[in-house]
Amino acid sequence: MPGSTFNFLAKDGVLVPAGAFNKRMSFLTETATTDDIGTPILTYTVAFTTWVHIEPWKGREYVADNQVFAQMWTRVLMRYRPSQVVNGNMRAQYGIKIYRIRSAWLPAEANKIVELLCEEIQSTGSAH
Repeated sequence: MPGSTFNFLAKDGVLVPAGAFNKRMSFLTETATTDDIGTPILTYTVAFTTWVHIEPWKGREYVADNQVFAQMWTRVLMRYRPSQVVNGNMRAQYGIKIYRIRSAWLPAEANKIVELLCEEIQSTGSAH
């Protein structure tokens, strides 16, 4: 990937520079509940929090229904831990930013890091 700071072609799998995982990110799982009258409510609870490396990947703006929308894709790297399973049904949160996890994979199947491709969920209104 252009501008990447990582070398995924190392002989033993994946090389990650010391200190690269310098951001705390929470991973959220979806929980479906219902209110008093039976209306489904989706909430997200923190499954785990870990150190990650975050780098912007690409962004674009597009027009739909005469409105301009922004779309930002971010690449997230985290250390591989069998106890911390990440999948596309989860969300990730860093500060006030929330991301949809679009894909998760193990580079070179080395079980050293997990690479995530995430789409930022854009907030509405003037708070963002």
